[in-house]
Amino acid sequence: MFSLNTFTFVICVLWNQNFIKADLPPEKLFVEALKCREESLATRDDLHSIALRVPPETMSGKCTLLCMMTNHGLVENGRYNQENTYQFLKKHFPERPMMVRDMEEAAKNCQYISDKVPEDYQGTCEHAYILAVCIQENLKGVKM
Repeated sequence: MFSLNTFTFVICVLWNQNFIKADLPPEKLFVEALKCREESLATRDDLHSIALRVPPETMSGKCTLLCMMTNHGLVENGRYNQENTYQFLKKHFPERPMMVRDMEEAAKNCQYISDKVPEDYQGTCEHAYILAVCIQENLKGVKM
């Protein structure tokens, strides 16, 4: 079973890694986060953090990530959707066909991580944060 201590350790390790920069300009990320502001009670700092591709540490910021992931189908009915994540990544890296295998692998690896998240964490703001960090960690070696 996946203990909370292991869960916390994984997050700390992933958090300390460098994050990727996708083909989503900061202003588009900001607008996407802004759409979730009312639902998540995101602060201005949360929105700016997301726009700069830095996963927010606040609960409101993590809930903004959940809202955004739900809006784009990365999370459906509280569950991570590997195929939708892969399609989302392909859509946002259209001019990088050499990355397709990396995107597919990232989506698959994050499914593995998501499956290890305790049942009571599935579909939560913390779960969305774990997924965001996982996706970034799995693509960090890809030159953007």
